[in-house]
Amino acid sequence: MVSPGASTAARTGQGARTSTGKLSSSPGLRTKDPSTRRARPPPPRGKTHVVWFTLEGPMVVEYDAGGYSRARVQAKGEAFARRSVGQIWGAPVPKRMAYLKALLPRVRVLEAPWA
Repeated sequence: MVSPGASTAARTGQGARTSTGKLSSSPGLRTKDPSTRRARPPPPRGKTHVVWFTLEGPMVVEYDAGGYSRARVQAKGEAFARRSVGQIWGAPVPKRMAYLKALLPRVRVLEAPWA
């Protein structure tokens, strides 16, 4: 039996916090089975690389080196359109520029190769 003056960790069997802020292991501490862990979710679709605050309002600046899927480009474009007055996208090669222009017809796309 645990005394009434014992710490919450001792009363609940949850383990005590260490000086690093992590929980110490104890028999009552549950851990997830590694086989049931899901992969890290993708970054939010509406998160941009840069927001440029102009006199007209926020302008989104995004760069796609070729790694975004069609669905990701469209989702980002739609999310940015709801929160900004305009968008500027950069792409490293003319072929990717054409791809972005086809998916985002109202967006300015610039060729911006890596230096």
